[in-house]
Amino acid sequence: MLIEDFVKVERELYLLDRNYKDFPYWVYARYAIFSYLTKIEDGIALNNQELSQGLFCGIISMLFNSLNFIGKCKRKKEADILILNHERRVLENNKYICLYTEQIAEKYQNSVVLERPYNYKHLKPAKTNNIIYCDYIELASLSQGLILCMCKTKKYREAKKFFLIQLEEIVNSFQKKVGTKIEISDLAETVTRLYLLYCVKKKIFNKVLSIIEPHVIIEVVSYNMNCMIINELAAEKKIPTIELQHGVMSGSIAYNYPKKSDVKQFPDYIFVFSDYWKKCAEFPIDDKNIKVVGYPYLEEKEKQYNKIFTEKRGRNKKVVLFLSQWTIGNELSKMAVEFSEICDEEYEIIFKLHPGEYENWKRNYPWLEKEDKIKVIDSLKHNIYEYFAMSDYQVGVSSTAIYEGLEFGLETYIYKIKTSECMKALCEDHYACYITSPQELYMQIRDKNTIKNSHGRSEFWKKNALQNMEREIDNILP
Repeated sequence: MLIEDFVKVERELYLLDRNYKDFPYWVYARYAIFSYLTKIEDGIALNNQELSQGLFCGIISMLFNSLNFIGKCKRKKEADILILNHERRVLENNKYICLYTEQIAEKYQNSVVLERPYNYKHLKPAKTNNIIYCDYIELASLSQGLILCMCKTKKYREAKKFFLIQLEEIVNSFQKKVGTKIEISDLAETVTRLYLLYCVKKKIFNKVLSIIEPHVIIEVVSYNMNCMIINELAAEKKIPTIELQHGVMSGSIAYNYPKKSDVKQFPDYIFVFSDYWKKCAEFPIDDKNIKVVGYPYLEEKEKQYNKIFTEKRGRNKKVVLFLSQWTIGNELSKMAVEFSEICDEEYEIIFKLHPGEYENWKRNYPWLEKEDKIKVIDSLKHNIYEYFAMSDYQVGVSSTAIYEGLEFGLETYIYKIKTSECMKALCEDHYACYITSPQELYMQIRDKNTIKNSHGRSEFWKKNALQNMEREIDNILP
């Protein structure tokens, strides 16, 4: 489903104003509903997510991390900044860091980091000192919600009945744009469960904010439920909230709203990588609250790996880097295997998996495991920027990493499948080139069809990022 079509229905039916009791259900459910509609339209199976093999140990770890949660919050009372980081840390110098918030946490010592579990655990040892794990909130909300669902309590039944009635009208509007039948009962169940989680989480987060009393809140993924609830509470308490850009926004419903929307669950400010990103989405905030700062971590890594970047120019054998994502890994891995067969070791091929693919890629992509001419990266042992620095070409679909690869001067090719639509502007502006097959990719590289703007990198990343970020934060701090 196109974002424009989805937003049009939202506008026509005033969906952002819909509430159940004090729960603004459409605002919280729109991301999940858009994902559902897109998947059934594309014929993607709606299987439940597989449980991790480490679930039992993960639950034990979460129980341990939950001990004395409120007491830990009280020890961080009156912090200047509350940081909601990205839980998927990366390994650097034998410690795990958050790419987006680590430098801020170091700079502002009177800050506290709240971290959600990542696959039922936290990546340790973490470099961050002032950190509180949110396992208690996740366990409390999930366990209470599960009990209410399984016992079909009055609270559950009343909520689901309401959502079944409400969603029938809404689904009729979307059904015209989606060929496959939309199951109202599935959507009603999803929204009901969100409501039950919301009831528990809002109560706990309200207590947390009342204890810590931050002057500013900084977050990374504003559309996860924790951030949305905190933004809602912060709006009531007059605490300014800031989101740090972490990915491509143009193709995400999370950053595209009907014009002039008032969404309390959205942050007050967004810090973007450059002016290029200010124009890529319909944010529900004023332009003056979209601050251009850059990306400190990328800037640091580009300088660090500059020597490798320079040395690679003298090599005889070129390196082709494939950038996978769990949503398109099946298609891209097959393309990489076919490409390796065509080029017959003429190039070195690296297939960089997304961290979400590390655990199950051998089972999901058996053809990739069998191909010994491809080097598969399936761990956090090496930084992605090291691979950018040693590569000459990159192939991807819609990953933010594609833009980062441009910073390293890589010739860039976009595999043209449905989810690559958000890269259309990148190709039209000649920073990248669409390819539709491994044969076409091979011919483009072999014939040295240089992409016009592949080395014009400054448009995507503002320089002096950390200083810019500190200046804007200081301006917002009371």
